[in-house]
Amino acid sequence: MSPNIYKNGVSVGIPGTNRIGLELAAALGALLDEPERGLAILADVTGDIVQQAAAIVSDGRVHVAYGQTPEPLYVRAIVSGGGEEAQAVIRGDYSCVTEILRNGAPVMQAEGRTHGTAVYPLVEYSVQELYETTLLSGLVGRVLGGFGKVCMGLAVSLACLTTAIGIGSTGASVINEVSKGRISYKLWMGIACVVGAVFGSFGIQNIINYVTPIFLIMYPICIVLTVLGLVDKWIPNDGVYKFGVAVAGIVSVGDAILAVAPNLDGLRKVMYMIPLSEQGFSWLIPTVIAMVIGGIVYRGKPRYNYGETAVATEEAAK
Repeated sequence: MSPNIYKNGVSVGIPGTNRIGLELAAALGALLDEPERGLAILADVTGDIVQQAAAIVSDGRVHVAYGQTPEPLYVRAIVSGGGEEAQAVIRGDYSCVTEILRNGAPVMQAEGRTHGTAVYPLVEYSVQELYETTLLSGLVGRVLGGFGKVCMGLAVSLACLTTAIGIGSTGASVINEVSKGRISYKLWMGIACVVGAVFGSFGIQNIINYVTPIFLIMYPICIVLTVLGLVDKWIPNDGVYKFGVAVAGIVSVGDAILAVAPNLDGLRKVMYMIPLSEQGFSWLIPTVIAMVIGGIVYRGKPRYNYGETAVATEEAAK
């Protein structure tokens, strides 16, 4: 398929299911025998069919790839079995089948609907870009006009400014304290401003692409720390924290790699062997198991008291 179609569909929920993934969508398409329903073919998908499709994917019988194609909207589906092969091509429009082949011989061929941006002005944008910028700006402009777009721009700018100031000042304070004043608050704040300005010029989609792998690694770790912090008085020892955070980070690295290099089929198959991976929670069960193991390994060892250690360190410094 075209890169445009791939990036728009790789992490989008499949209608009628609670799953994501182009491989699963392709498997469902192979199982559902109602082509007359067109784009509504997934309207009445059942749990049994979803399980069958998931089994096909887990068996490694589906492969999805993207590359250079004649048009931004282009998909070629190839299905083989029983010594035969069939192909179908969608081109120019989501419901426009332009070619059907059986064992290499054409069964049907038609002209594709080639549309420029004048007809489909949003085709050049990804779903994420539409969701976060273009669609919002267009709606505000249509409802409130140019003045509304100016107001929205000011509101977004002020929101981003306050967030940037808060993050920058907090980071500068922490760095200044950790470095014991060797790195001044003003110096680090200046560095943060310059780095932020440089990254801000990359465009929102590039920023999302850069930070997504980082978030995929950090969010599970932060969730684990937050949950454990809420129930800290019932945590028997530090092994629960250490093992839980370590495993959450390790498993999340796999998700981050797939976000950057989605064509690593071997890694994808390994990740899909972990329960809840298709729902985006591949780290959850391994982390819970790791926390239990950590609690057993550190059984009988005293908890590290961070508050008392900090006080003792300050007193020693005086």
